[in-house]
Amino acid sequence: MGFRVVDERTYRIEPGEAGAAEVWMHDMMLERADGAAFDLEALKARLEAVFMAVMRGRAENDGYNALVLSAGVQWRDVALVRTISRYLRQIRIAYSQDYMWATLRRHHGIAAQIVTLFHTRFDPRIEIATKSAPRGRLRCWPRSRPRWVRWKASMKTASCVISSMP
Repeated sequence: MGFRVVDERTYRIEPGEAGAAEVWMHDMMLERADGAAFDLEALKARLEAVFMAVMRGRAENDGYNALVLSAGVQWRDVALVRTISRYLRQIRIAYSQDYMWATLRRHHGIAAQIVTLFHTRFDPRIEIATKSAPRGRLRCWPRSRPRWVRWKASMKTASCVISSMP
């Protein structure tokens, strides 16, 4: 998940009833693996969600999960990026999964833009107005979309173009 364990203490919790299962608690002090500062309060819910998804077997435990910390995306969006990477392997791209997640972690802004592009393109709640758009450009709703995402129309298809963030 992009952390390094600095200190760990393990405690055995005494069972309350006879025959109850043993319970152990691991108290860990963590820091970001790259040493950068982060706002725990802002990421707390997302980090807890990815941790619980991994522990329950709903998400894989791999390097892609560090995108929750570095790119600030949800764990389901991490699954999307993982799926795209696996598709690239199926079409015989030369890079391994480890290389792709390491690269996406280093360039977490691009990973966040890939997620934004996917949601902008395929979210059914976003309406596209083609008639009133000047010079073939399409407007996206809702207005809360980032300014660096714009639509471009060509012949019969529409594609979303991501430029550098402001």
